[in-house]
Amino acid sequence: MKHVERKYKQIEILYENAISAGNFKNILISALRSMGKVVPERGTSFSQIFKNISLSQSKKSILLIIDECANAVRKDPDGLYNILRAGELYGVTLGVILISVDDPLIYMSERERKTLGLFSGIKFPKYSENELYSILMQRVSLSLNDNTFTDENIQYISEISSAFGSARVAIELLQKSAYSAEYRG
Repeated sequence: MKHVERKYKQIEILYENAISAGNFKNILISALRSMGKVVPERGTSFSQIFKNISLSQSKKSILLIIDECANAVRKDPDGLYNILRAGELYGVTLGVILISVDDPLIYMSERERKTLGLFSGIKFPKYSENELYSILMQRVSLSLNDNTFTDENIQYISEISSAFGSARVAIELLQKSAYSAEYRG
């Protein structure tokens, strides 16, 4: 994200995690707050939210990246519709990237998919044990003191988490292992 922001100064990139927000209206409110706007959480319509975004845009385009979006897609199809159709409904240019472990389309009915238009999906393969090991070693170098872990510890965590292929699982296992070791002295 930082690379894109440096290279394309006319784009403002906003990153939001859908798990903490719960629905698309809260995601947009959080995005507005990160732009320095004061927006009440309750009683704010999509129209008001997009009016605020329009006033905040100045000459920059906005790219909204929504991570872990599967739950919000499943529970709030109307909110997703408002975000994806912001240009038509509210005159706001808004690029959207949805990130999810699961394909968000599986949570939509055929009618909703047709209404929302085309999606371009990129499926990333699961991380291998060696890739997870590299990721963990990078995290270890940033977060743990020397002599507080062994290579075997990191190999073991990589091996366990490779069944999931998820860096998040590997990092959480590393974190819990570090907490456990610290607790035990």
